[in-house]
Amino acid sequence: MGRSILALALGLLAAASDRRTEPLDGGYSLDFTTDPDSLSYWRQDECARRERGGWHRSTGHCEPMLPAREMKGVFITAFEERSFFEGDESLPDGNDPRRFGNEIELSPEEFARVAESPPPGLGSAAYLLTFVGRRMREPYFVNCDGTPDFVWVVERLRTARYLGPGKRFDVKAMLARPVTVAVRHKGRWGKEEAEAVLRCIERG
Repeated sequence: MGRSILALALGLLAAASDRRTEPLDGGYSLDFTTDPDSLSYWRQDECARRERGGWHRSTGHCEPMLPAREMKGVFITAFEERSFFEGDESLPDGNDPRRFGNEIELSPEEFARVAESPPPGLGSAAYLLTFVGRRMREPYFVNCDGTPDFVWVVERLRTARYLGPGKRFDVKAMLARPVTVAVRHKGRWGKEEAEAVLRCIERG
């Protein structure tokens, strides 16, 4: 009986410790660093703010976002990659133009608690996610084929089902895509498209 109570107490303590890192409005976990260099970095980041004694960085702090809603899609996690494919339910093509551009912000602790299985080793891993979250209202970048890049912020992760390793990405194939970008929107979206038209002229 005594051991059961002790185990329960330790479990509640661990859960409370996990919740301490959870941000108020989703995205990455809170950072409680005391390192002077890190603190200087946080204070200069316009997307960072103080929450419950820690620092929290989120695109939602500095960019207009769409209202929160139920979402699903495929998340690919790998070295220097956190790609997200909204609406997809199976592994996307390795050279899908949304790779490395459409990013997702979520708490590693929450992901570890919800995921059906951890990523196998250090390679690429794909998961089907369901969650409540928000997306940037307008893209922060537009590619030469007109593909817009957004950031999603996960407020509440519901499920994370492992689909398998992400398919290989071929940089040469990406650069060989034809230039088809044009100005089709107004506002920031249109400005990003106009910038892409100028940037991609040499590839056309």
